[in-house]
Amino acid sequence: MARFIGIDVGTRKIGLAVADEDSSFAVPSDVIDALGAPTAISKRILEEDFSVVVIGLPVDQKGKEGPAAKRSRTFALLLERAMLKDECTAAIEFVDERLTTIIAHHLLSETGMKGKKQKDQVDAIAAQQILQAYLDSLRNGAPHGG
Repeated sequence: MARFIGIDVGTRKIGLAVADEDSSFAVPSDVIDALGAPTAISKRILEEDFSVVVIGLPVDQKGKEGPAAKRSRTFALLLERAMLKDECTAAIEFVDERLTTIIAHHLLSETGMKGKKQKDQVDAIAAQQILQAYLDSLRNGAPHGG
């Protein structure tokens, strides 16, 4: 059975999420420093036997890619290089991540989490939203993004 990891690429932090064993639900995992993230994530993919890496692709409301999407695509290339070095064969997929960070902030606010605690978790929740969108698209047979 395929194993999935979701990634929300930020300038300073990278949010991670993983799918449950039935690949039905995405669960926030952790937030790591962007510096050195491709190598660290490649090792985790190999150790935990993930077969699909889902990366959020930020596009605007018209579906156009801007600087943030370029950052995600560059991150994917760096991750791919690290994975090749580690002899990791997981596939990399992109998902339209429009509004995931806004949704993450909203969800955390609803739980009463504020300030630094919220800021520390928002990237993992955004990664969860990205991965859940991908898992839902697989179930529904819908295209999942860029």
